[in-house]
Order: sequence, then structure tokens, then C-alpha cells
Amino acid sequence: MPRRILVRPQAEADLSHAFAWYQDRRPGLGHEFLSEIDRCFERIAAHPSAHPTVHGRYRCALTRRFPFKVFYVEEPQYVSVVAVLHGARHPGQWRSRLRGRRT
Repeated sequence: MPRRILVRPQAEADLSHAFAWYQDRRPGLGHEFLSEIDRCFERIAAHPSAHPTVHGRYRCALTRRFPFKVFYVEEPQYVSVVAVLHGARHPGQWRSRLRGRRT
């Protein structure tokens, strides 16, 4: 059974910014981006351990159509999404969000 996905507030902000950027480029493209993110979330929920670990217990999944990475951690009852970032961003940027959290 797929796990529930919990998107942390900073990851929600990542999604909002990316959505707005794509919508500014072409109306409707932001919605296509969110659909691709939803498909990525479905893959993560179905098989959370299928993606490589990148730091401690944290994993990274790649989207297929857009150049984004989804950083997440498996919890006992759900999967927590920490960041959704463009692949060209500094690779350690998302780690600043881990302060005060278990790794």
C-alpha cells in the first residue's frame, strides 16, 4: 500500500515558485509541472526506498519531464518531502533545511 506524502512548508514554497515561473513562461505549463510532480510523488509513495540515499536517511527522486529533484525521508507512517529543487541548484542547498531534524 502506498505511503502518505507529507510536503513540508518549504517544499510547498519550492513548488509555488516553480509553478509561477513555468506559468509565466507559458500559460498551462505550471499545471503540467505540478502534474509531473504528482506522478513523482506517486512513485515515491509506492516505492519510497527505490531512490538513492543522498545524506543519512534522506533520498532523492528525479522528475522525468522537468529538471527537478525531490528530496525526502521515509518516516514510519508517511514520507516527508523536504525540498523540490531545480537540478541546477547547488546540490547541498536543501540540507540547510535539516537543522534540528534527525538524519
